[in-house]
Amino acid sequence: MDNPLLVPTETGGLPAFDRIRPEHAEPAIDVVLSENRARVRQLSEEVGAGGRPPSWQRLVEPLDDLSERLSRAWGPVSHLFAVVGIPEWRAAYHACLPKVTAYQLEVSQNGALYRAYERLAASSEREALSASRQKVIRDALRDFKLSGVALADAERSRFREIAVTLSQLQSKFQENVLDSAQAWSKHVPDESRLAGMTDQGRALARSRAAAKGLDGFRLTLDFPSYDSVVRYADDRDLRAELYEAYSTRASDRGPLA
Repeated sequence: MDNPLLVPTETGGLPAFDRIRPEHAEPAIDVVLSENRARVRQLSEEVGAGGRPPSWQRLVEPLDDLSERLSRAWGPVSHLFAVVGIPEWRAAYHACLPKVTAYQLEVSQNGALYRAYERLAASSEREALSASRQKVIRDALRDFKLSGVALADAERSRFREIAVTLSQLQSKFQENVLDSAQAWSKHVPDESRLAGMTDQGRALARSRAAAKGLDGFRLTLDFPSYDSVVRYADDRDLRAELYEAYSTRASDRGPLA
């Protein structure tokens, strides 16, 4: 599949953002999750209660590789959803979010992997590991417990329901913040109000105004525009106006309450 989100992890490099499209997201996530689940099942059998003794190389490293594989596909999708904000990217993100959340919960509530980490923590090999690696093992055990691995079946199921709902609420709030930021702008005809700003900041504001058919300058709550004002502009009232609008996005306060 010619999908820029499915570049093998070992090739490294940055995501091909110039080639990634919304239609690439769900097929890529489906492939990665399917392959990761198969590997998780294999690991659960290999280092489970009746399998080989767990070790850093047989347990921790393979799980880290799976996490990195998912991150290389899901990370660009999450980023483009956050910074582009068009309906196509929102639809792609929301199609993938429940699947990714469900997979992460499956791994974090995997009893076989949890017991394998317990065996590794109690083994003689742990003493030979570096302090940082020992901390990774302790943190993994903590995270398993915080994810509900030790809960009864009914409570563990309820935990999963809450976690999925929480991820959906977080996503919706993020959308609200984006919508609020895009809804606010300020037209500044007088360039003197932008004294102190860098040439680059003023050029950005001028281009934003021209894109709307306006003379002068247009300030927005996109971070490059916001930061260029709050960090450098001499006009205290202008800085305060943008700061209030930015700080109250998606809330019941401020200019877009």
